[in-house]
Amino acid sequence: MSEITPKKIALFTFAAALGVAAIAPVVAKAMEINNDNKPKLLTQVPPLTFTPNPTQIPNVHQTAFPTPYLLEIKAKIPVDIPFFSQLEPVYKQIYFQDGTSWSKVGCEIFAGAMLDRTTPKTYYQNSLDYFAKQRKDGTQRFSKDGSSYEDLIAVLTDKGHTFIELSKGNNTKFEDVRALIKKYTDHGIPVLVRGAIWLGNGTLGHMSVIVDVNENGGLVSNDSIWGKNYVIDESKYLEEIKSRERDVDSTNSLKVFAVYPPTTVPTP
Repeated sequence: MSEITPKKIALFTFAAALGVAAIAPVVAKAMEINNDNKPKLLTQVPPLTFTPNPTQIPNVHQTAFPTPYLLEIKAKIPVDIPFFSQLEPVYKQIYFQDGTSWSKVGCEIFAGAMLDRTTPKTYYQNSLDYFAKQRKDGTQRFSKDGSSYEDLIAVLTDKGHTFIELSKGNNTKFEDVRALIKKYTDHGIPVLVRGAIWLGNGTLGHMSVIVDVNENGGLVSNDSIWGKNYVIDESKYLEEIKSRERDVDSTNSLKVFAVYPPTTVPTP
C-alpha cells in the first residue's frame, strides 16, 4: 500500500469482471470470478490517484426539478442493477497498461458496469472502443493515476444512457440533493455520485451508485469498495467537511447524476 500524500486529491476508479468482450493486452492473467460476490469492507485505504485530463462531457441535462417521468408513482420501484466488488481476488490479476491492478484503481469501470447492467470487462472494452472512435488511446485513460467521471458519462452516453445532473454548482452537499435522489431511486433510476472522501491527511476521489434512500434518509449505494447496500458515510465527504472546517478545500466537488438507461427517455 502506498503512503498517502497529505492533502492530495484522488480520483479512484476500480474495475473488472469477466465478460464476453475481448480485453486489451493489459490483462496479464485471468481467474474464475467468485459468483457469490459478497460485500467486503475495505481494510486498507488504496493509494491516492489523480484525475487525467477529462474528455468533454456530452449531453448532460441540468435540472432542479424531477422530470415528468417522475411525477406519478403508485409503488416504489427497486433499482435493478448488478453489484461488483473490486476487492474480489480476480481483479488483483487484471492490469492496466502501466501495470496497476484493477483492484487498486477502477471505480469508474465498476460504476459504469453497474449502470450499464453489464460486466466491468465489457464496460472497459466499451470505453476502449469509444475512445478509438475519437482517435485516442483508451488504455491511457486508466492508470495508477485513476480516471474520471467525465469519461464514464461520455462512454455511457455513447451507449444511449441519459444523465440528469442533480448537483448544483461546485458547493453541493448531500442535503441539497437528498430529496431529488430519493425521487429518482424510488422510480428505479440509479444515481451516480462522485466526490472526494477526506481521510484525515489526504483525500480519496471516488464514484459510487446510489440505489435507495432509507427511512432515515441514508443514501444506500452499490459501492465497489465498501460493498452492496452500503450506507454512504456523508460526514467523510469533503463538501460536508468544508461547510464546517473552512481550511479544507478541494477541486473534486460533489457531483450527482440520475442515470436513465437507454430504454427510458426522460423529458427534461
